[in-house]
Amino acid sequence: MKVPSAIGLLAWATIQASEAVRLDRSFLSLSADAVLAETTSRQSLQDALDEFCQSEAQDACKKGLKRYCGANVYARYDGRKNNLNSKEWRCYAEEALNFETARAGCVDTCGRKKMCLGAYAGTTETYLSRHSQLQKKVDSLKGELCSAPAPTLQEALDRKCMKEGEEACKQGLWAYCDVALYARHDVGNTSQTAREWRCYAQDALDFALSGDGCVDDCGKITACRGAVNGTSTTHLSRGTALTSVIAADKGLYCSTPEEPEREESTDSEDSMESEDSMESEDSVEGEEAPEEEVTVDVPETSTPPASSSNLQHLLDQMCVEEAKTACGQGLKDYCNASIYARYDLGTAGQTAKEWRCYLQQSLDFSMSGNGCVDDCANPMSCSGAVNGSSVKHLTRNDKLKNAIEANKEEFCKQTAEEPAEQPAEEPAGQPAEEPAEQPAEQPAGEFEPSKLQNFLDNLCIQEGQRACSEGKTPYCDATFFARYDLGNNEQRTKDWRCYVKESLDFNRTGDGCADGCGNMVSCPGAVDNVSYKHISVGNIIQSAINAFTDAFCESPAEAHRPSRLQAFLDQYCAEEGERACAEGKTAYCNVTFFARHDVGNNNQQQREWRCYIRDSLDFTLAGEGCTDNCANLLTCRGAVKSVSYKHLSLNDKMKALIEENKADFCLEQESKLEVFLDRFCDEEGKNACSEGKTPYCGATFFARHDVGNNDQQRREWRCYIQESLDFKLSGDGCPDDCANLRSCRGAVDGVSYKHLSLNDKMKSAINAFTDEFCEDRVPYQPSNLQSFLDQFCVEEGKAACAQGKTPYCNVTFFARHDVGNNNQQTREWRCYIRDSLDFSLTGDGCTDNCANLVSCPGAVNGASFKHLSLRDKMNATIEANKDEFCRGSSETSEASREETTTQPSTQPSKVQSALDQFCAKEAKAACSSGLKAYCNANIFARHDVGTKDQKNKEWRCYVEDSLDFSISGEGCADACGNSTSCLGAVNGSSTVHLTRDDGARKVIAQNKSEECGQHGGQESGGNKGLKAPERVPGSGHLQDVLDSECMVIAAKMCVTDESMCQYAVARKDGSSWKCYLYGTLDDSQSSDACADDCGNALTCPGVPPAGGASSFGGSTIDELAKELTGATCKLSKEQEQKKVHVHQH
Repeated sequence: MKVPSAIGLLAWATIQASEAVRLDRSFLSLSADAVLAETTSRQSLQDALDEFCQSEAQDACKKGLKRYCGANVYARYDGRKNNLNSKEWRCYAEEALNFETARAGCVDTCGRKKMCLGAYAGTTETYLSRHSQLQKKVDSLKGELCSAPAPTLQEALDRKCMKEGEEACKQGLWAYCDVALYARHDVGNTSQTAREWRCYAQDALDFALSGDGCVDDCGKITACRGAVNGTSTTHLSRGTALTSVIAADKGLYCSTPEEPEREESTDSEDSMESEDSMESEDSVEGEEAPEEEVTVDVPETSTPPASSSNLQHLLDQMCVEEAKTACGQGLKDYCNASIYARYDLGTAGQTAKEWRCYLQQSLDFSMSGNGCVDDCANPMSCSGAVNGSSVKHLTRNDKLKNAIEANKEEFCKQTAEEPAEQPAEEPAGQPAEEPAEQPAEQPAGEFEPSKLQNFLDNLCIQEGQRACSEGKTPYCDATFFARYDLGNNEQRTKDWRCYVKESLDFNRTGDGCADGCGNMVSCPGAVDNVSYKHISVGNIIQSAINAFTDAFCESPAEAHRPSRLQAFLDQYCAEEGERACAEGKTAYCNVTFFARHDVGNNNQQQREWRCYIRDSLDFTLAGEGCTDNCANLLTCRGAVKSVSYKHLSLNDKMKALIEENKADFCLEQESKLEVFLDRFCDEEGKNACSEGKTPYCGATFFARHDVGNNDQQRREWRCYIQESLDFKLSGDGCPDDCANLRSCRGAVDGVSYKHLSLNDKMKSAINAFTDEFCEDRVPYQPSNLQSFLDQFCVEEGKAACAQGKTPYCNVTFFARHDVGNNNQQTREWRCYIRDSLDFSLTGDGCTDNCANLVSCPGAVNGASFKHLSLRDKMNATIEANKDEFCRGSSETSEASREETTTQPSTQPSKVQSALDQFCAKEAKAACSSGLKAYCNANIFARHDVGTKDQKNKEWRCYVEDSLDFSISGEGCADACGNSTSCLGAVNGSSTVHLTRDDGARKVIAQNKSEECGQHGGQESGGNKGLKAPERVPGSGHLQDVLDSECMVIAAKMCVTDESMCQYAVARKDGSSWKCYLYGTLDDSQSSDACADDCGNALTCPGVPPAGGASSFGGSTIDELAKELTGATCKLSKEQEQKKVHVHQH
């Protein structure tokens, strides 16, 4: 498309923005540039719904509902006030939606629900219920729009994923049936750490996170909401298919403006082709664009003035930051916009003047009003006032008023002290070129680059010299600066790059430099929209920052990592500061406190324990002012420089506090693994800070296995900032050197809001480094069933070798439940040669003796090309042998440590498994209805009580925390649907469960064994009518072994006596054990004839005949019982301790 010659490139972009931008909040991209690139050439169904709602709002306004006058209104399938679960189609005003939160309230062009920003907050009633009209519009338009090309390239990829999901569903992969799938360029499971194009189920993505996982309409990777948080297990790897869609379709969607001539940057020399030939057929060369085409109304006669006072400038800057936040929440009007603070009117319904942040077009700069302040906070006249009403503003009255109160005294004092006339400040000069081996001189001005920034600039000089030596002449003898900024038109994501001086505008500032700790700070020299002379070396610079930050950083968090006792004292000081603030001592309000053993004012020159505000300490100085965990003074950064006037002297209280607690802290010295994880968290905190998450900048982190926010009440590995932990509390959240959890000070008090949830990443780090720290770790030992499968694979490998498959000759085989080649990315049982497995990795690819998957070393790293896929054959082998291996085996150590495995290792019946799956689906449905307690939770089906008012036992679906797995109850179902004992019962009452009695009974009826007899026992296959004994509730290994021995004795007798071909059990008659045929016992009654693992009497069905009639095997079984009781008792107690250990953590 030709740009009209009379309008410059900037004006052309403005026209394009006004013509092309679709204000669709359903688009999850965080990139304003990506949103500006969207055009209306293809219709979106969501846009049509939004337009309908906007029309309905205008009608409502005409009927007198003033809150809809001038309001932006959006269509969402969401809840109503005080009932988020009552979901219908409604038209919500912008103020009713939270554009920081995503929910499945929008539709794609085929009418399927999809995630989008702008979830109903549930507090206001500013919405119009239009369910039937909007649903009709969906039904009438989806056929036409779904058959048409997708409105964006990203949605074309999502469509492709939906088709892939439908195919997977047809192949029996139920996880992809009736679910929304999204295309993302992201990681997969623990073995798929490379980012590739995959189709993810909605639950596999965290829509609170953003990542570079989507594409713009030109096929370039761009940021969007919905990223993998750690790893994913519900996705389809479709790299080739999705890449083909991008390659084939991007030409249909991509439309970029003609670019001026430039020199190509080194990192995209092959891709930056001229697009002068991409001329629109509808444009006429040289035609002037009509003035009315520019719909962004910027007055030509009045330019917005510079801030009239320092205090007003501060308010304007605060509004700029508020606009950035609003942009990040999906309010695209505020992205890269000019914003001004004014005390003025709002919408037609906001007739009171308040402090607000206005878009430039909301103010009339040909008018003046008393909407600004001078440096003493007095109202003053300035140009730019609301002419009637405004609809594009952010009301921030309290925040701006507080800023005025906090700063007016300082600014007013400065004004009084300044001379009446100040010479005009010279504009910041351009950077002076220096010899290459010296750090590049920054342009003149107040900015003083950090030592780390100078180091990065020097690094860029070296990269420039390397580029020059490769024949890239534009980089020869050039002055370079390192900046975190944009690149050319195809590099619209900020990254670390080395820019030649001419590519930066030093009259502009941007958050593109690094302080000494690697945090982003503002500095002069930013890219003015686009750069063509730079070297993209993001990985090199980021690695340098990670490697050298410790050498340059002088912040308290980096220069001194506090001990737990020191953190405890810091927390005490924070609480004392809050108390002082509440007493009216304003100097101690909203400030950070540090505990130090140091001097005070001129009359307090003896070193004592005091609580200092940050400004009273000099963090360039170090002194013996901190304490280790045993109350010994040690050197740390942050000391008083001669005197302090803002501190709380609390020596006696703090000494008593130290004396009272030091024993606890001193006994729990940090393990080497814990110190490693704490530093790991520090690095993750820096990464989060570099992504713009400011609460994590400069913070001290502690690694803990603990809970998170209200929706994260499952204990996992997380990185917490110091303020999120209560060091008065102890919790089992720290690791010893062998990765066992142990008690330590510093735990979450109920809930935390400032932490990084990195469970998978931290578990991988623990697995990778524990062997280095742990001196008595027990090496992995495969279960008997796993060894059996390994041998099975050896035999299969020999058979393959005999068939001429030479790669399988004379090699070692291992059985693993893992992925195969690039087209076999579903985990299933396969036989791998040793070279196909990476034994530095662990994965859930082995089995315990009861066919439960457990973690073991040796996993596929990405893909394998030398293996035998034998899923059906190996599944059949496992099914045929697991009962033999599982009987009598104790829970493996690996399974007992597995955090999510809280059930005993005995395999649940088919009916119980079906009930658990039923409950898992019910929980998903509850989660999608807004019941967050059931999102990503472990769910178990139990026949048990509910709340205090639900005292009758019914089938219910319980979250894991509602059950006590240290006790057993008759709450599970056997193969015939009868109640049977299992671990995990309600201890008193439950508040988090779903009562599903009718649905559960239907599941039981559909899944119970066809061989179930009238008496509830299971009939043997060859002897119809013979009852199988039910497992004795509460029994363990001893009873099982004795019953098995009786079966063996009966089987031997069955050879010559057909009447003995029945089930046999062991029962205690007085003080002696005897064997009985189960059919000879009266199972309508119970007696204390069975035993637990320690030989204690247990009540069980089946009363022996008087006098031991019909018994057999007496002496044999009695001697066996005496021989085993001591061993089984010890084993049972050890197992119970392991279970308690797991459930406590």
